[in-house]
Amino acid sequence: EFRRVLFRSGKTKSDVVTLISAINNANVLMATPALKQIQDDGSVSAEASYFLAAQVAGMFAGNPIQEPMTYKYVNALGVDVQYSPQDLDDLDVAGACAVEVVPNKGYRIAHSQSTWLTDLNVVKREWSVGRIADFIKVGLEDALVRFVGTGGSITKIGRAHV
Repeated sequence: EFRRVLFRSGKTKSDVVTLISAINNANVLMATPALKQIQDDGSVSAEASYFLAAQVAGMFAGNPIQEPMTYKYVNALGVDVQYSPQDLDDLDVAGACAVEVVPNKGYRIAHSQSTWLTDLNVVKREWSVGRIADFIKVGLEDALVRFVGTGGSITKIGRAHV
């Protein structure tokens, strides 16, 4: 069972950085900014940033576990905040999953990473690597659970298949 959370962010870079520093969790991805979408009446306006978080979650769910979302394009007509290159660098260091504008192409995820800031542990920092680690952990637990409560031997270790 995997427990990962995608979270929406505040509106300004400062809001996003403050939220991330308060969370600091390898299982949380902070998506920013809000995306602009077409409304029922035909107008275009910004949706709440949790729509971006939901879109990124769907992208992860629909792709192989090892597939990173970095540089993958999102479905949007625009963003409510267009971060400068320096803002994107600052958000990257802060642990945000920010969307950047690519002229004449669209809007893509600059870096699919968690809000983990304690160290540079790639399993905790990189969202796709963490998903692989979760997958391996669950597979290993499933393979070894039948040996719980039994005596250990090299023969039993050889029978454990993941």
